[in-house]
Amino acid sequence: MTLGTFSTQDITNLSTEELTEHIANGTVNFIIHGLVAISPETFNAFKEEYGIGLISGSCVVDPISYEVAQNNNKKLAAYLTSLYGNDWKNKLPAQPFGL
Repeated sequence: MTLGTFSTQDITNLSTEELTEHIANGTVNFIIHGLVAISPETFNAFKEEYGIGLISGSCVVDPISYEVAQNNNKKLAAYLTSLYGNDWKNKLPAQPFGL
């Protein structure tokens, strides 16, 4: 599925085991739309610790992309919270959609 100028997969129906595998492979990302004043390097520490990267899309967001981004980010947030409580949120350098 394409969001803006990048592609992502729908992770909302993945089981916990499948999501864990994708995270271990570094193939899932939080999605942020809009002007974000962080460099990719800033997010690397978070990705190294938790295995989840960041995709930044354009400011203009159609309703379908917005919903996909929210669902994606909520699924990742629920996964991280189940493992780490809320501590991981303090290490996020930017606020993803829907959180």
